[in-house]
Amino acid sequence: MIIYVANASLQNHMFFYRIKGQNKMIQLDIRSMSQTRLPNDFSDDDFKSLIEQKQEYGFYNAEHIGSLSLTKPVSGLCYSIGKPVSAFKIDALFRANHAVINDQGRQLRQEAAIASNNSLERTMTEKAQETQIPIDVKNLDIVIEEKEPHKGEYDRSGKALLNEGFRTDGQHTPAPPAPRRGKRKAA
Repeated sequence: MIIYVANASLQNHMFFYRIKGQNKMIQLDIRSMSQTRLPNDFSDDDFKSLIEQKQEYGFYNAEHIGSLSLTKPVSGLCYSIGKPVSAFKIDALFRANHAVINDQGRQLRQEAAIASNNSLERTMTEKAQETQIPIDVKNLDIVIEEKEPHKGEYDRSGKALLNEGFRTDGQHTPAPPAPRRGKRKAA
């Protein structure tokens, strides 16, 4: 069985895999927005082992990309059996993953703005107590401005660079951090 692996991300990817029953790790470099044919002829068991190794990290069958509904960022890798992955499928996976990453980034920036506001209010309240100067931090307006991108500054996908801000009113508290999955590294 011939397998093609496509990289639908903006980073080059070092693709590592192991054939069942062999100790040797195989490495392939897959350039951004391109694909490569795996050099091995896979048996059904070898193919199943490869999928099990990579599926946890978002290794998708290119046949299912049109019906894909992403809720978290993925590696951007997909595979096809017997034929190359179409450019349309690579682009579709890239766009789906990019939308999820943008949404996640927006959420993180919003939480950072709330946390910064809360930290600033707490510091000002503490300083007001130390100096005996009354400060009503709930009615204090704080503005942090972001520099506008220069005209003509675009990311690799052709979109204008992001410029957004969040206004906090002191009434919000950040959501608790989501639990992280995976093993911790030993110190």
